[in-house]
Amino acid sequence: MSTTNTLTERVQVRAPVNTVFDCWSRFESFPTFMAGVDSVERIDAARTRWMTSIGGVRRGFDAALVGRIRNEYLEWETTDGEVSHHGTVRFERIADDATTVVVRLEWQPFGVLEHAGHALGLDRRQLRSDLHRFKELIEAEPRRAAAIAGAALQ
Repeated sequence: MSTTNTLTERVQVRAPVNTVFDCWSRFESFPTFMAGVDSVERIDAARTRWMTSIGGVRRGFDAALVGRIRNEYLEWETTDGEVSHHGTVRFERIADDATTVVVRLEWQPFGVLEHAGHALGLDRRQLRSDLHRFKELIEAEPRRAAAIAGAALQ
């Protein structure tokens, strides 16, 4: 029987919502702040191919962007590969220079390693750490963040 795990994490970022949205929309930059993501390759405007390495296990999958409202919302789901998940990220403008990012991820563990990682709360800690690295990228390296945002899919 397959179990679906749901995680929700949030982080407040000191940056305008359009910068935060554009940085997050540049999926190819995810390896710079997401541990375990080796590469993300854009297939077309809506689809990407991912390679991950977590706990010594390398997996690949394709994902499709299934919902998008600029500066507000992104939604994706896996379409092919060894990983099954669905997620949303919401961008909430707090002020001209502050944004809350809320990620909700639904995923199905594949194998003993992933079941154990979830039982120990490692998936939630990983998501939280990834969000904080994203925040640090934007706040501590604004020029790099601007370069990433400038290359984002508009």
